[in-house]
Amino acid sequence: MKEYAFRLKHGDDIKRSIENYCLENGINTGIILSAVGCIYHAKIRLAKAIDIMDVEDDFEVLSLNGTISFGRSHLHITLSNDKGEVLGGHLLEGSVVNTTLEVVIGALEEYRSQRCFDDSTGYNEIVFERIRNESDY
Repeated sequence: MKEYAFRLKHGDDIKRSIENYCLENGINTGIILSAVGCIYHAKIRLAKAIDIMDVEDDFEVLSLNGTISFGRSHLHITLSNDKGEVLGGHLLEGSVVNTTLEVVIGALEEYRSQRCFDDSTGYNEIVFERIRNESDY
């Protein structure tokens, strides 16, 4: 695994910025290792994939997890507000950095990924395939 660390700044869209960074740096299959910072606008899809929370407030990023596959991401975020209340869900475009968001991504160089339609879920799901290398022989 090769690690990449970068910082997003005020006004950056988290999802779009991470996907663009991966495309620009040739990260075809990756995972979020860490993300620390704060945002002022959160746009997340809640459980059951029906309702979207779109709210402006000051939030601390408690966690950001997910996968990246050829410039597309599947990211979940957990946030806390100034009362210590926690919310989270599926990160959508429109979640915007306040002062900073420090992001560390691991590029899974021994894996290739693709999106394939899954009849059981009704969605294009990520499929990981380990690439054989010299140590496998």
